[in-house]
Amino acid sequence: MKALVKFCLFGMLSLAVSSGSALAQSAASAEARLKELNIALPAVPPPVANYVDSVRVGNLLFLAGNTAPPDWKYKGKVGKDLTVEQGYETARQVGLIMLAKVRAAAGSLDHVRRVVKVLGMVNSADGFGDQPKVMNGFSEFPRGNEMPRVP
Repeated sequence: MKALVKFCLFGMLSLAVSSGSALAQSAASAEARLKELNIALPAVPPPVANYVDSVRVGNLLFLAGNTAPPDWKYKGKVGKDLTVEQGYETARQVGLIMLAKVRAAAGSLDHVRRVVKVLGMVNSADGFGDQPKVMNGFSEFPRGNEMPRVP
């Protein structure tokens, strides 16, 4: 199947969100920080299967994963077709999409108080052991942990 995407990076987030209009972050809001870094979030892609992108239960927001669409720059298995750096960059792109999903579900990234859990899966070659380095592209978003931290 040539149309099948060969590189899949799956990110699943659980977030604690506030329901009020007060900002969850005091120093610099997440939305302001994105503007400061000149980062525009992409449009939320439609689900590729029969699922919903997010479900909110109380103050928790659970997001469905993300699979690379056919037009993504890097495709293949990390450690065989792709370098760790290419996997890292793809994981960063998934992070942007997941943030866009959070914004769509919560109304603003400023309502996020804390990321509770991130689950990542990397399509990699047999014997490849650097999946954490690839996933750092997601967790170090945008680069070097530049997003404001919430105590």
